[in-house]
Amino acid sequence: MEDVNIALILVIAAVALYDFTNGFHDAADMVAAAIASRAMRPGVAIGIVSVFTLIAPFTIGLAVADTVGTFVDISQVSSRIGEAVVIAALLAAISYNLFTWLLGYPSSSSNSLAGGLVGAGLYAVGKEHINWGVGALFDFELQGVMKVFSLA
Repeated sequence: MEDVNIALILVIAAVALYDFTNGFHDAADMVAAAIASRAMRPGVAIGIVSVFTLIAPFTIGLAVADTVGTFVDISQVSSRIGEAVVIAALLAAISYNLFTWLLGYPSSSSNSLAGGLVGAGLYAVGKEHINWGVGALFDFELQGVMKVFSLA
């Protein structure tokens, strides 16, 4: 199998694992009130969350993914380095999700992905390829990493 195919398989596997950890990390927050108040049975609440989590990207869109995707410019690097950045970012986010879940800490899976991407990007391509968004603040616009800080 070619190197590109193996890297693509690793990226897809890492995305699936990240999505899984994101789901079980955030699902409890989404259903806790409905279950605790006895407004819904656990199976019904989990079913509703599962269905809407599945259809949301197709109906509402990918605003968070589009934003996080602008944090690191990997357009000028080889595909191998770009894939390595994506895999490293996903593995960092997965690790953070699992760590905070095991300790019972509330955290944002989106912020963990953003942090993993910026960290991997800093290592692989350097700080000049990170869209920090500081310059846009002078124009009263939120761009790049500053969007994460503004919502935290």
